[in-house]
Amino acid sequence: MKEMIIDSGGTSSEWILINRSSPPHSFVSAGMNPVRADLDQVISDAKLSQYEPISKIYFYGAGCTTDTLCDIVRSAFKRELPNTSIEVTTDLLAACRSSCQNQGGIVSIIGTGSNTCRYDGQRISDSISSGGYLIGDEGSGFTIGQAIIRALIRDRLSPQELALVTNNLTKQDLLNRIYQSSEPNTLIASFAACARYFSSDKRSEILLPIFTEFIQQRILPLDPKSDDPLFFIGSIAFHYQKELREALNLFNLHSNHMEKSPMPGLIDYHIRQNHNKAK
Repeated sequence: MKEMIIDSGGTSSEWILINRSSPPHSFVSAGMNPVRADLDQVISDAKLSQYEPISKIYFYGAGCTTDTLCDIVRSAFKRELPNTSIEVTTDLLAACRSSCQNQGGIVSIIGTGSNTCRYDGQRISDSISSGGYLIGDEGSGFTIGQAIIRALIRDRLSPQELALVTNNLTKQDLLNRIYQSSEPNTLIASFAACARYFSSDKRSEILLPIFTEFIQQRILPLDPKSDDPLFFIGSIAFHYQKELREALNLFNLHSNHMEKSPMPGLIDYHIRQNHNKAK
């Protein structure tokens, strides 16, 4: 029996084919969001027919927050694989299942965007709405990229940091590129990677206020208790965990789980679920 797990964020999608008779097969594609015009094209490019028969696809996606949006993704997959069962749900549930398995905790995604919820071991019992990059997305790659670009245009970067960010573009060329982009949030979020090469002091100067606001706006409203495990998933949480831990310490909060991708835990979760069903 073959099953496919897909974790799709704002920038990229990770696909894993699970086959009991062979090791998992994985590949990466562009991100798939139900409101993106190229959803059908990304699925078509994956050439899923080469992996048939696939009994079930588990799709966890950013933006899959309502039944209507989930149906858009489900229908797109059905056009390629009409005989395959398709389960579509939010990427936040992927983070919960990966991190908590069947236990409870407070789970956050911090990548291109951000999301946070309380998980009871079976379902998401409470969450704090992000509102997307125009409204919220505190702590996200977009917010960090925005802060770096703001520091750039206001002459708050060293010559070395400036060279890293502009990559031989003038400030005006960079701003023109952003304002002319069809996906400005993704482009701005890409600048968050520059902070990895900044000095430790500059990194803290930029990141600590951003992560502090994330905790205030997205975690504290969930009323975390001292024994509540905190889980973080996503590239920003993973690469900047030192600064994230420093921000958590300001609120006497701690986390021992900061992972780049939910996929390893998701594979374990679904293999365990299949094993329990087979009993």
